[in-house]
Amino acid sequence: MACTVGSVTLADGSAIAFSQSGAGADVLLIHGALVTREDMVLALAAELDSEFRVTAVDRPGHGESTRTGWTGSPWRQAEALHEACSSLRLERPVVVGHSHGGAVALAYSLQFPDDVAGVVALAPIAFPELRLEHLVFAPRGVWPVGAWFNQAVSPTIDRLLLPGLWRAMFIPQQVPPRYAAIFPYDKAGNVPQMEAEGEDSLLLNQGL
Repeated sequence: MACTVGSVTLADGSAIAFSQSGAGADVLLIHGALVTREDMVLALAAELDSEFRVTAVDRPGHGESTRTGWTGSPWRQAEALHEACSSLRLERPVVVGHSHGGAVALAYSLQFPDDVAGVVALAPIAFPELRLEHLVFAPRGVWPVGAWFNQAVSPTIDRLLLPGLWRAMFIPQQVPPRYAAIFPYDKAGNVPQMEAEGEDSLLLNQGL
């Protein structure tokens, strides 16, 4: 089915990129860590857009979306996505979030309960816990040295680390060939997104 791709500008000047396909009741897809909206599009959009209008978004600071200021907590990301959904005129979507996106989806529903038809949280991060990303990525969100640290390690260490993490997401299965061929790995692992991953990781437990 034909897919519309674009972005909406928020009041703070940041932008939320989206892909939209199908027609019917609204479904909002929110991706997890180390990926972009294409992860959710490849996994779910084709299964849903024959019956629903499916909108997949890049979370603030990820993919083609931007962020301003200290906005990495699940609550602030949910606020930004809610503003974007209002601009796109989504009507009480079912909000689907995976992993870190599950935390954002839960924050969305708790802050805007009248604006959602339901929430589907897929393997969500719902409670504070020590995770690999806290150790590996959170230092990149520590002001004022985090951005400098990210600039040093993102083009070097990440090029060795990220391919293994992307493969590990599918264990015990292999990465599906279509996913491996289409997913925009360069966009998901670029320097700005990895800085956003750091801020997200640093603020995750405080936001739960």
